[in-house]
Amino acid sequence: MIVALQKKKENIVEYLLYMFNIEGMLRTLNFDMNEIEAALVNQYDVDEAKKEEIRTWYANLIKEMRDSNIVEKGHLEELHEIITELNLLHSTLLNIYQDEQYKKLNVKANEAIIDLMDKSGKKNIGPIEAAINGLFGLLMLRMSNKEISPATESAFTNISELLALLAIKFKDMKAGNLGMPPHQKN
Repeated sequence: MIVALQKKKENIVEYLLYMFNIEGMLRTLNFDMNEIEAALVNQYDVDEAKKEEIRTWYANLIKEMRDSNIVEKGHLEELHEIITELNLLHSTLLNIYQDEQYKKLNVKANEAIIDLMDKSGKKNIGPIEAAINGLFGLLMLRMSNKEISPATESAFTNISELLALLAIKFKDMKAGNLGMPPHQKN
């Protein structure tokens, strides 16, 4: 919870990846609060009141996942909403703002993103959802010490650069600073 709140404020893409991981951990721990306590809650060096807040956060996530019927797979509705916002921002940066820096990064990442969209098996997956899902998959491969080809590393470097700038633009958008010169931002 503590990490999630910080990531949500600072970098929305990192927040999504973090929350995808949390969903996976809850599934791995079979939504068992005793296992969650041992594996997740006890990692925090905080007072008992804060630990109770963290326990409640995990319990609420479990309830939401069960209520949304995403116990085996899928993501929380809030995460889908953020991805939808990011897809809209992506399109806005390319087509309305014509952001040159963003357009250059998109050109570098586009082929890999299209490949991810094709491989996703979903008919209506947007480019940013495909990119985030792909990046999460890459992180899972790294965590399990799987070998990653240089071509894949290169493709994901381009995707990561695009998503990093998108996260900055998202933060600017939420602060009401999107499209403003850097010296005029809050």
